[in-house]
Amino acid sequence: MLINTKRREIFSRIMRQAGYQIFVMIWCSSMVLALDGKGQEVLNRSISVTIENQRVEQAIKQIGKLASVRFIYSPQVIKSERKVNISVQSQPLSYVLNSLLTPLQVSYEVVGSQIILRSSSTSQAATGMPEKAVSVDQTISGTVTDEKNEPLPGVTV
Repeated sequence: MLINTKRREIFSRIMRQAGYQIFVMIWCSSMVLALDGKGQEVLNRSISVTIENQRVEQAIKQIGKLASVRFIYSPQVIKSERKVNISVQSQPLSYVLNSLLTPLQVSYEVVGSQIILRSSSTSQAATGMPEKAVSVDQTISGTVTDEKNEPLPGVTV
């Protein structure tokens, strides 16, 4: 009888510990449920706009008000003094931006509820990112020297 009681007690402890682990696992799993991404919903907002012979800067401000988004750009980079014409009815913001900015060679990137405008032909200096890595096959040889201009033993290039 004593052995059965001990076995029951041990089994009860194991089951209780397993129950705690299952509870913690379910609780943690509920925290990692995936939610719908909101980054692209900005581009799906439908707007109607008619812009005739306005500067790019004014057109962007008007579109920003209609779509409730904020544009971030440098007037020099997008050449905001250029005049544009566009007329769309109930079209997604992505269509409006592509229609307006592609002929001007301006690209955009959505970050939250903000849209960053940059020149499509930006250089590394403007963005801080290299455009494309170029592989150069060139042989380099030489001798490694110390401060006294004496070659270091066992070191070559």
